[in-house]
Amino acid sequence: MGRRQAAIAPFSGRYEGRPDGYPDGMQIRSQVLQLLATRGTDPRFHDSYLPKTIRAATGCRPHQVWEALYGLLADGLVYIDHDQQPSADNWRWK
Repeated sequence: MGRRQAAIAPFSGRYEGRPDGYPDGMQIRSQVLQLLATRGTDPRFHDSYLPKTIRAATGCRPHQVWEALYGLLADGLVYIDHDQQPSADNWRWK
């Protein structure tokens, strides 16, 4: 229970079994959940924050990030915290 969470290293290679070298949706979703559970990850909605971190960690394309995030949202595994913020840039994934 007292184990420290290891930092997630940036992706530096190709995914096995995929001719295009990009991760599949489940790999990205798994990485998103790990990132959201990692202390210090900036979960802000804007593309410069969590989506950029996901791309760096997985090596995926930008549209794959949004597909994974909204898929997790549809499954009820994450939500968007508006926290009285009028600007979507300040919303947070939780």
